Amino acid sequence: MVALTAVLFLVGRYLPGGFVVAFFGAVPLALLAYRRGLMAGAVGASAALMVLFALGGSVGLSDSVPHAVSGPLMGALIRNGSGWVSCALAGLGVRLLYYPPVFFFYVYLVLGGVEAFAEDSKNLLGFLDQYLGVLGISLQGVGAIGLFLVFLVVWSVVAGILQSLVVSFFLRRVAGSLPEL
Repeated sequence: MVALTAVLFLVGRYLPGGFVVAFFGAVPLALLAYRRGLMAGAVGASAALMVLFALGGSVGLSDSVPHAVSGPLMGALIRNGSGWVSCALAGLGVRLLYYPPVFFFYVYLVLGGVEAFAEDSKNLLGFLDQYLGVLGISLQGVGAIGLFLVFLVVWSVVAGILQSLVVSFFLRRVAGSLPEL
């Protein structure tokens, strides 16, 4: 399961639009947690992330960590009889705890601080205001940081729901057909 997860994360990292493939990287980890418990799933996630780090460096980790953490959580939740809504909340929680610190780390370390980020984002805000201004929506008051935090929350909700649906679907289809070990 760990090898399959690592391969899916690697493919998801290097293919254009590979984040779709990375969604499926949580499925083997969820199956591992479903069959062997949350601790086994967490160990499998750690091993998959170590393989990813060894082969691809730290760049691929930022995309894969939310999938690697939420996969075992979702598998354990389904093992305990929870549905996809609980899995979606777990995926949302993982992403809400993960994305903002990573975003601010990127802003400070790579872009040189909030002021530099705000200056670089003025063109994007102007572009969005040009098209959303027709609807009477202005983003200048929100600012660059607020806009990206709203985007991170929206993406966390969408990604949490999509991943919970993917994991729930595959576990319900596969888990019943596997022989008990």
